[in-house]
Amino acid sequence: MAIPNDESSLLALKSPISDDPNKIIATNWSTSNPFCSWIGVICSKRHHRITSLSISNMNLQATIPPQLGNLSFLIFFDINKNRFHGGLPNELANLRRLKSINLGNNNFTGSISSFLTSLLNLQTLDLSNNEFSGAITASVARISDLQYLSFTWNLLEGIFRKKPAISAVFRF
Repeated sequence: MAIPNDESSLLALKSPISDDPNKIIATNWSTSNPFCSWIGVICSKRHHRITSLSISNMNLQATIPPQLGNLSFLIFFDINKNRFHGGLPNELANLRRLKSINLGNNNFTGSISSFLTSLLNLQTLDLSNNEFSGAITASVARISDLQYLSFTWNLLEGIFRKKPAISAVFRF
């Protein structure tokens, strides 16, 4: 049973891909196949909704569309080691089930704080090796389940008056 909202969100992610050197997304992400069988996509058995999207190490060049915020069952999101660029859409704040985000090793720019405050279930947040800029606000400290946080190799400023209550690793 296809959920048009999830499939259309993935197609919106596919659409701005200007470079897919291995043609993985171009050939595999097709409406002739159920989206739950697409490379990098895992769906829940019960609801047939996307719970994991992992398209790391594919050398993809694109921006993140706002429609990605419609993947309301998404728990794991990994696009590490690609060439995604531009800002992060505010609609990512709708992904309230997210536990892990890895956006590291891309070319993202802009502020990061605006969408983070809504993602209170995050356990892993890796935004390293991008071009994020601006201040890191104390709002990140409110993500109480966070176990791993990395902002290394960005253009960020600001320091916490005290370290957030993160139980494992905290990297700037």
